[in-house]
This record gives sequence, C-alpha cells and structure tokens, in this order.
Amino acid sequence: MSYDELKAIYDDTSGWLKFIEAKLAVFLTFETGLIYFLLKLNEGHEKNFLFLILGLIGVLVSIILIIGALLPTISKSSNPLYFMSWTDKGYDYTDSIKYEHYKKQIREVAQVSKRKMCFLRYSLIIYVFSIILVVIGTYC
Repeated sequence: MSYDELKAIYDDTSGWLKFIEAKLAVFLTFETGLIYFLLKLNEGHEKNFLFLILGLIGVLVSIILIIGALLPTISKSSNPLYFMSWTDKGYDYTDSIKYEHYKKQIREVAQVSKRKMCFLRYSLIIYVFSIILVVIGTYC
C-alpha cells in the first residue's frame, strides 16, 4: 500500500469517527428530550411505579453509556499523528510523518470508533427497553 493510499484510509477512518461522535451527541440529546416528554405526558394517568422506576434507571444507564462514549480516552503515544504527541515539550516537529505512523494511527482510530459504536449499540438497546417499560408503567 502506498503512502497516499494510507493517508486516504486514515482520512476516511477519521471521518467515520467524527460521524459516530455526531451520532452520539444527537442520540444523547434525543434520549434526554424524549424521556422528559414521556414524563410530562404521564401526568394525570395511573402509574405502575415499578415499571416507571425500572424504565428511568434504564434511561439513566443509557445516557451514562453515551456520555462515557463521548469522553475522550487520552493515552501517551509516540505516533506523531496522535494529537497528544504535539503537546510534548521534547517532540521534534521537524520529524516527518512516516508510513508506519499512518498504519498505527489507522488501527487506533478504528479501535476507538469500534468502541464508541459498541457503547452506542448497547445504549440504544437499553433505551428502547426502558421506554417500553415507561410506556407499560404509564398506560397499563
């Protein structure tokens, strides 16, 4: 694989990471807003509080998962493509970015993207079940 091909793959992988993080922010906003709407909709109905409490706990777990996925994981890396390397006082800025650096960074960005998608998947599954519990607790 050539240097330009690796750079293109790196750019695509970084683009996917940005897309996943945007989805996480949208789902966090959606989940928070929808649970507020459901709680306001519940007023005046008889409620099964066990289902409501389980549903709300599930929603909180779901929101915590998304917030956990949005928090950056910062680790020390010798890769000059990794942004934290640029903050080191001893880093030589004249060092050129090498072929191996792109390979390593592509792998690292792909692993971060996979972890964030896993958090998002579990958060959405828990959230859907929680909303079902809230609806059952409200209307049944």
